[in-house]
Amino acid sequence: MALPAQTVQCADGRGNIAVAAELVEGHPVLRRAGEVAGTEQDERRKTTDTPDADLATDRAAGRREIPVPVVEPAGEAAWSRPTPQLPVPTRRTGASTTPFAPAHRPGEREEPVTTTTPEQNRALVLEAFDTLFNRRDYGAAERYWSPDYIQHSAHIGPGRDGLFDLIKALPAHFRHEVDFTMAEDDMVMVRGRFSGHGQPRPWIAVDFVRIEDGLLKEHWDVIEDEASRTNSASGLPMYGTAFPDEP
Repeated sequence: MALPAQTVQCADGRGNIAVAAELVEGHPVLRRAGEVAGTEQDERRKTTDTPDADLATDRAAGRREIPVPVVEPAGEAAWSRPTPQLPVPTRRTGASTTPFAPAHRPGEREEPVTTTTPEQNRALVLEAFDTLFNRRDYGAAERYWSPDYIQHSAHIGPGRDGLFDLIKALPAHFRHEVDFTMAEDDMVMVRGRFSGHGQPRPWIAVDFVRIEDGLLKEHWDVIEDEASRTNSASGLPMYGTAFPDEP
């Protein structure tokens, strides 16, 4: 029984046309199948209106057309692989998720993860500062500061306990006054004055607080002694309209 040309595979698996032609030419059954196929191709071309110049050239040169064996694929399943469904990295933004941002590294600020507005964050920080610094209500203050509070100040011990322990150790007349505030995204800046802490001069401080999940989560500050008129190069007070040693 003659083997159909389209089922012939190259022995070396390369699928090379020249190799396939040699295999067909050297095998009597395959050679006969090729001759029959070539005759059928000639008959089909005779029925067309357009002459085939290449065919005429091949026939004049005594070349036969040898059908090229076609290797059928093993099946669609062998050539396709399911695309792995990888989890989409996300970052927290309250109750929802958004496309992943680069991982937080030391020294870099994390993306905002709070759903409160800047105005709400501003009010939260002012209420928290007054509760802890002026009213000294430590139980109530715990509701404003995160248990995982991150402290960057060089003057305060680590965590929420470090801050609370410092305030507990200060004199009873310790006070904090607010000059102005700014809020953007999850950050709040408070410029104010700390007095009654037992130091020679009041402190002018700029506190930066990051809000997360409705709590004070992270803190930085810049602090310097308040200048008197005699040691102020600008001749202007650092806080308010008067120097601390003047009425």
